[in-house]
Amino acid sequence: MKKLLLLCLILSVTTTTLFAVDATLKISKDVEQRTRIAVIDGSAGSSQKFFKILLADLKISGHFLADTTHHVGDIPE
Repeated sequence: MKKLLLLCLILSVTTTTLFAVDATLKISKDVEQRTRIAVIDGSAGSSQKFFKILLADLKISGHFLADTTHHVGDIPE
């Protein structure tokens, strides 16, 4: 019985090491392919705090190269 158990243990260890696969994940981000974006504040009252929060979110997403200048302008409805 001990020999059968030892044989099963050896077979299981051997098969797991033979068929084990090391998974790798490669993340590549091309900086030149990101879209440039600018935020225009068209509100009645200028909110620097909201602009900074929105700018931080755009930077964290990594999808855009955000313009750091706070643009204020008219947005037609």
